[in-house]
Amino acid sequence: MFQGTGSDVGKSLMVAGLARALTNRGLKVRPFKPQNMSNNAAVTADGGEIGRAQALQARAARVPASVHMNPVLLKPQSEIGAQVVVQGRVFASAKAAAYQQMKRDLLPYVLESFGRLRAEADIVLVEGAGSAAEVNLRKNDIANMGFARAASVPVVLIGDIDRGGVIASLVGTKAVIAPDDAALAQLQQHGVAIEPAPVRALHGEGAQLAAIELGDGRTAGVDALYLGPRTHLNSEIAQQLGCELDEGVFGSIIRTDDTKMTTVSGVYAAGDITRSAHNVTWASADGVTAGMAVHRSLVF
Repeated sequence: MFQGTGSDVGKSLMVAGLARALTNRGLKVRPFKPQNMSNNAAVTADGGEIGRAQALQARAARVPASVHMNPVLLKPQSEIGAQVVVQGRVFASAKAAAYQQMKRDLLPYVLESFGRLRAEADIVLVEGAGSAAEVNLRKNDIANMGFARAASVPVVLIGDIDRGGVIASLVGTKAVIAPDDAALAQLQQHGVAIEPAPVRALHGEGAQLAAIELGDGRTAGVDALYLGPRTHLNSEIAQQLGCELDEGVFGSIIRTDDTKMTTVSGVYAAGDITRSAHNVTWASADGVTAGMAVHRSLVF
C-alpha cells in the first residue's frame, strides 16, 4: 500500500507506473483505492462510478475498470458535505461529521472489494488517500492505516521532494501516527506477517498442533500458538473519577505517570489495568511503586 505525507505527492502516478511495469512482466495486476474524493468520476462498463485515477491505473494494468477498484467514492456537494458512492452506486449523502461515523459501516464493503481483486490478481497495488498522518481522521479510518491494518498489507510512505520539507514530512508522519500503526510497520520491516482473519479451529494430532483454520476457510501451518488475552476493565470507577484511558495492544488501560499516578491527582493505579504486559512481576513492581508514591504524598 502506497501512503503519502500529503495529497498530490505522486501516489496515483506511482501506482499507475508500477501497474504498467508489472503487467509488462506478465503479472496480473489490479489497482485499488479504498476511498477517493473527487467530482471527476469515471464510468465502468456496468455503469458504476469510480475515481478517474483508478480508471487510469486500470488502463495501465491493461484491464477493464471495475467498481471494486474504488469501492468508496466521495463526490463533494458543498464545503462540508458529499455524496457517498459505494461500489459504484449512490449510497447516501452525508456531512463531514456524519461521514466519520459512517466509515465504520463502509469497511466491510471495502474489504469485500479488496478480497475480490486479490482473488483474481497476482498483486494488488493499493493507494492511500491524502496524508497518512491525519490523526484527527484516524478513528474508523478506511483510507490509510485503518485499511492497512484491517487487510494486513505492507505500507510504503511517499513524499514529494519538489515540494520542499520532504524529510520533515516523512519524519513527522512517523512521529504522529498511532503507536499501534507504527508497530505494524516495524513488524513488516522484520518480515512478520499479520493475519487479520479470526481463528475458527485448531488442527493437529494428539498434543501436537499442526495448523489453524481461519474464519474465511483458509488454513495455515503453525509450529506454536501464543494467546494474547485482552485487558477488560471490570469497573467504571476509573472513568467515573475522570481518569484518562489509553488503547493498549491488548485493550484499554489506565494512563499513569512513572509513579503510577493517573491523570487525576491523588488517584493511583497498578497492574494489568495500567500496562499490556500481563506479567505478575511487573504488576507487583507497579504496586510497590504506587504504594511508595502514596506514602510520600501522605507523609511529605
